[in-house]
Amino acid sequence: MAEPLPPPTVDDDEHTPRAPGAWRGDLTLLLVMTGLYTLTATTTLQGADNPEWVSMLALGGTAHPPGYPLYSLLLRAWGLLGWGNPSHAAALLSSLLMAVAVLLLARAVEERAGHVFTARLAAVCFGLTLPVWRMAGVAEVSPLLAVNAAALLWAVSHVENEPELRPWHGALIGALLGMGVAHHHSLVFLIPVVIGHVVVVFSPAGARAWALALGAGLLAGTAVLVGSWLLFLSLPSASQAYHFTQLQTLSDVVAHVLRREYGTFSSSNLAGEWSLEPTRALLADTITGLHLLFPLALIALRARRGWPAFIAWLLAGPWLLGTYTVVEGGVQNPAPLDMRERFHVLPLMLMTLLAGDALAAAAHQIPARKTAAFARSLGGLVVFAVVAGGLMTLPQASWRGETALEHTLRTAVRTAPKDAVAILGGDPWPFGWQLVAWQEGRDDVVNLDWPRSLVGRRLDARSRELLTRVCPPPCVPPALGRSFRALAAERPVVVFPARLFDAVLPGEPLAVEGLFARLQPDPPPLRAQQEALEAFQGRMGVPGPLTSARRHAEGHAIACWAMPWLLLHGAAVRAGDDEVARAAEARAGAVLSRLRTEAAAPAPAVR
Repeated sequence: MAEPLPPPTVDDDEHTPRAPGAWRGDLTLLLVMTGLYTLTATTTLQGADNPEWVSMLALGGTAHPPGYPLYSLLLRAWGLLGWGNPSHAAALLSSLLMAVAVLLLARAVEERAGHVFTARLAAVCFGLTLPVWRMAGVAEVSPLLAVNAAALLWAVSHVENEPELRPWHGALIGALLGMGVAHHHSLVFLIPVVIGHVVVVFSPAGARAWALALGAGLLAGTAVLVGSWLLFLSLPSASQAYHFTQLQTLSDVVAHVLRREYGTFSSSNLAGEWSLEPTRALLADTITGLHLLFPLALIALRARRGWPAFIAWLLAGPWLLGTYTVVEGGVQNPAPLDMRERFHVLPLMLMTLLAGDALAAAAHQIPARKTAAFARSLGGLVVFAVVAGGLMTLPQASWRGETALEHTLRTAVRTAPKDAVAILGGDPWPFGWQLVAWQEGRDDVVNLDWPRSLVGRRLDARSRELLTRVCPPPCVPPALGRSFRALAAERPVVVFPARLFDAVLPGEPLAVEGLFARLQPDPPPLRAQQEALEAFQGRMGVPGPLTSARRHAEGHAIACWAMPWLLLHGAAVRAGDDEVARAAEARAGAVLSRLRTEAAAPAPAVR
């Protein structure tokens, strides 16, 4: 009697064939996820890099290092469709990209494990996790990174299933890796998957086959990278576009890509030591997002293919995220959660890949006569996952109603004095200010990203003319106060956000108007400043309250509403005006109490 065959595993080569009409399921998955993401997408500017990407869509310009030419090209092309609201348009592009990533992940799991329905189940669960859903509703680099990563995971499994290694296999994988270098370098963390699948399987292929495949891969990757940069540099930008730096020569591009104090090659220019806290947040997102699929993913490590994906998860998750810390006041803290959650997408995708392995292994081991019952059971599970997971995630995933940051920026631009020079600091403000100023028709306001100009940013002609008049190069930080006073003698100076004022001009007399600090030769009395600020904020209303750590963007904006009161309090204390100091302290406390409370950094102390 013949020996019984061992039960099939995810490493088995016998895949369930795709039905002729399987494309209908793929289309349905794409449309459903696109619709879901679109319904919760933002219609306003948000924090972090979002104003930068919205500005790139509307006006062009140059993004922060390493440049992101591929994403910038997509934004510019998408903007040519003539959208009315650039913030919403950029968010809709993210919705479409993330939905494509979910579909590609489903195809990758199917190609890897050989079961259509379980692959789609795993992909849907990935698409409903909170960080993935939130990143699908706002202009960010994560959706295109997810598309790139899912395509690479599919390509690796597809090539592995081929009978022999061919040059076009190398070209395919090389082109996808080139896309990663042209967009987001964290894709290199998937190299263990490439090695564990393609290299191991085709190790006996011979030197000639490998030379042809590697050569084709290098050529394809280089072509994608160079082509992305050439196309990006050839696109004209509007005169109002903001440039992180001017890219005029090849050396400019290389220096921009390799800048170590900013961008992908540095977690933070104030980075501290490695921290476990970001990994805890990632594990929480994984467990709460994938639910029962999380232990299944760990079970899948028993298969040969599981370990390369798990090693990639360690690199893209705990190791990378653990470096996102900042040193503030001599204390090391994790970077805010909404800054880190953009990087949760890749490790979540890898954990979903492992979960798909386990689901497919279970499906392959069910006898054929019970396939229909299994499919019905999984169908019910999918419906339950979509409904229950969606209902639990929707309140935090939706960007609707998060208006504080755009409200803050628009109000500051509208109330800026005529012919003002705006000194801006922080990531969202320079791009966001320029974008909103263009929308509001405020071409009389010149904006300078002063702190960055001191570390090598090339100024445009208007900015250079202004600065050289009052502070001839090299203009060093001790000259900031003198320069601002000289500018103020000729034009009003706006320092935005107001907290930047105290960083660059500590102890200077302050005239608060709206949400910015305005330096004047003869500032109004402190009591008049208090009355003006009360009238302004009473008329506009302070947004809030906030309770989620993922609303850091709104909390950041509300801090701009509180900081003028803190600065007024400091000025009143120095002037000995106890009545204004007490009033300012009370108002600052009232605003600060509305800031986020969960996983929030300590509120700034009233001085």
